[in-house]
Amino acid sequence: MYYPTKVGDTLVYETTFGDGAVEEVMVVIKVEPTDAGMIVTTGRKICDEVTPISRMEVTPNGLTRTWYANMDLKPPAQLLKLLATPGDTWTVKSTATFPSRTSTRQ
Repeated sequence: MYYPTKVGDTLVYETTFGDGAVEEVMVVIKVEPTDAGMIVTTGRKICDEVTPISRMEVTPNGLTRTWYANMDLKPPAQLLKLLATPGDTWTVKSTATFPSRTSTRQ
């Protein structure tokens, strides 16, 4: 598993739709150690401005989003469980603006 954990690291996503594509750049702006691992805060970069958008808890057990778009997630949303094996599924339910969904690793 790779998740950026140093201030200044970036995540770059490309979303395609029809004949077009949009690139989204997320920048690590803060890293806080915890007993279990660390909390990584990322911001969305638009032009030269970075606005905080997400906090992810990074641990040996996986990735859990604890905050998104100015909302504390209750319960936090576990987006990746480790060590996942083919066919494993889990349900993500939280107060975030994205709908509940089931994640499957194939």
